[in-house]
Amino acid sequence: MDENKLIEEIKEILLKHKCSEKRITSGEIARRLNIDPDDQTTLRTRNLIRKTMEETGLPIAANSKGYCIITSEDEYKNYINNLRARRKGIKERMSLVEENWKKYDEKNNNKK
Repeated sequence: MDENKLIEEIKEILLKHKCSEKRITSGEIARRLNIDPDDQTTLRTRNLIRKTMEETGLPIAANSKGYCIITSEDEYKNYINNLRARRKGIKERMSLVEENWKKYDEKNNNKK
């Protein structure tokens, strides 16, 4: 199936999965559309879901339980707040790794 057709099929699947009702995993989408059956990470499917969002303008949310369409202001606000919290956590981890790397590198380079 060509990419445009896959995007249209993904759109139709996601429209049946509202955040208030239930989510669908990338693995389930991949299985339904027979996208790269050997890809355990569903990378191609996740990339196609992102393209679906970009090309269709659908407000698609995602978390560890799967993907869904945002259909209310509360869902929208909750999802944006979740993304902000994740961004903050990533920044904190990044700073910690940078700090630890400098200490580690300094310690190990001084031993040489």
